[in-house]
Amino acid sequence: MKIKRYVVDEMQQAVKKIKEDLGPDAIIVSSQKVRGKGIMGLFKKKIEVTAVLDEAKNEVKVEAKEIKELPGAVQGQPLKAAAGWTPALNPARTVDDQADPVVSGAAELVRSKKVMNKKTVKYTPGHLPPTEFKPLLEDAVMKSIEQQEKERLLAMLEKQLEKMDKVKDKDFYRRWLRILTGIDVDQGIAKKLLDGLEEAAKSAAGNPDDMAKVALVNRVTDLLKPAYKEKSSAKFLAFVGPPGVGKTTTLAKLATRFKLLKGKKVALITVYTYRYGTADQLKIYGDAIDVPVEVVMTPAELRQAVERHADKDYVLIDTVGRSSKNTGQVLELKGFLEAVSEPKEIYLVMAANTKDRDLFRTIKDFKIAHYTGYIFTKVDETETLGSMLNVIFKTGIPVRYYTDGQTIPDDIEEVQARKLAQLMFRGVEPNEGDN
Repeated sequence: MKIKRYVVDEMQQAVKKIKEDLGPDAIIVSSQKVRGKGIMGLFKKKIEVTAVLDEAKNEVKVEAKEIKELPGAVQGQPLKAAAGWTPALNPARTVDDQADPVVSGAAELVRSKKVMNKKTVKYTPGHLPPTEFKPLLEDAVMKSIEQQEKERLLAMLEKQLEKMDKVKDKDFYRRWLRILTGIDVDQGIAKKLLDGLEEAAKSAAGNPDDMAKVALVNRVTDLLKPAYKEKSSAKFLAFVGPPGVGKTTTLAKLATRFKLLKGKKVALITVYTYRYGTADQLKIYGDAIDVPVEVVMTPAELRQAVERHADKDYVLIDTVGRSSKNTGQVLELKGFLEAVSEPKEIYLVMAANTKDRDLFRTIKDFKIAHYTGYIFTKVDETETLGSMLNVIFKTGIPVRYYTDGQTIPDDIEEVQARKLAQLMFRGVEPNEGDN
């Protein structure tokens, strides 16, 4: 048995390839829509078709050929021309039945199949044994029925797929729901955004899909606005989060921007507890932009360092990455942050390419640190940013910055509601998947 899978744009392509590779006897056993590669795959689906060829069924053809080539037989002539055997005829059959031993012999085997299975038939010398004489007529009839049924099912499948494609292309709501969930927007939020969108898009001048994209940017902006009502004026900024998300690099980007681009007085403090090398890295950044760097190991030392830099415009506090599952480490972090009594912003730093489930677990576990905003790093390493909308909508806490590279200080952007809404829909081209 041969099994092959094909990924094509249209069913006709699959049928053609199957006939070329496996022959006309192959049977299509399954087909399904699959997503293409990359962001474009969200809008242009492929068809995955699985075909099977049962090679065992071809044995009948070989055996039939062997019968025609028996000694004494003439190619294309009735088997009565073969020397040494004649099928035993049933007197009850008509003259027409007995006229051609090939047809009558095959028919006799079909009629007496049950008798043959019980081994009650006696054979005379010179007769071809029934175990070698396949019921050709029965096989031919069954093969014809199978072929007709296969063609009928294939035609039905092609029509059904065409119908599904037309429905998906024309169903505005379903298509946009696929697009939104495809960029990781929570399904409940996506449905809220799509409520009444089709009517609004079609009533506006222009292509409905283009109008829908503009309308969705506006709706996402409105959905995010409550989280951005208040602007932060705190000069003490602390950075917390799991290991490896880029807290120290993000802090360095902001410090460089404040100092070199805005001309502000800046100081850096690192909470140095158990991770070696972090303090050295921050000192290198501090020396590069000529700002003081303090290293503290206890909450009391952090308090004293903050007081020493009370004259600065911004004091940025770096912390060691903590696993959100380690409650003890997060509680220790909370103790450090509470030593700063002045108004402060605490940023929970997370990677944009993290799954929603892990993001919300981190958000829950770090809640005891009383963070006031989010920073998303590694935006350049993912094609879907719906998770940022999900986090803001479900927690009411804004994303203040995002980073999209390693360059200091260029690859960091401050976030407002509209800017994030526009960022979410980058690369979304709803018309690309249409036929």
